[in-house]
Formats: sequence, structure tokens, C-alpha cells
Amino acid sequence: MLPALATPPDPRGRRIGAYRLLRLLGRGGMGVVYEAERADGQFEQHVALKLLTTALTGTEAHDRFLVERHILAGLGHPAIAHLLDGGVVADGTPWFAMEYVDGEPIDA
Repeated sequence: MLPALATPPDPRGRRIGAYRLLRLLGRGGMGVVYEAERADGQFEQHVALKLLTTALTGTEAHDRFLVERHILAGLGHPAIAHLLDGGVVADGTPWFAMEYVDGEPIDA
């Protein structure tokens, strides 16, 4: 059974890899998704950045998250947001960045 997810803290300004978190977009059973912008000065880019919930680091869910990232890396279709980047933050929490698609959520 997965632990209950607490309301994530205000992410504005937090850096994950080359990205600065802007706002929460959504949350699910394994993690949270934020709108983020490239913040390393190389070029401008907005992404959807998915971060595993810290409480799940080192669990079976952690392994599933890494498998999801690996699968996304191999997908290529106009209807699927492309994987752009990924990594692990200092506390061991994995993340990945995908194309940001502006619009309404599917369940809206």
C-alpha cells in the first residue's frame, strides 16, 4: 500500500536540475507534476516536470517511476509529450521533464 500523499509545499523557485519550478499542475499516486522553466541560461523552455513523492524514494513505486521514465524515453508519437530530461535530486528523488502542453486537463 502506498503512503498517503501530503499536500506538496509551495514549489515556486525550487531548482530541479536545469529547471525552476513555477506551479503545481497535478498530482497522482506516485508523484507530482509541476510547470517549470529552464533556468540555466542556455535557452528558454517550459516543461512539465514530474517528481516522485519523497516518501516513495527507495520503494517499489520508485522502481516503477524509473521504468516509466525509461519507457517514455523510447516513445515517439505526436499525441505523446516527449521526454526531454531526467535525473535524481540530492536526496535521491528521481524526476523527469517532458514537453509542456498548454491546455485543459483531460478530466476537465
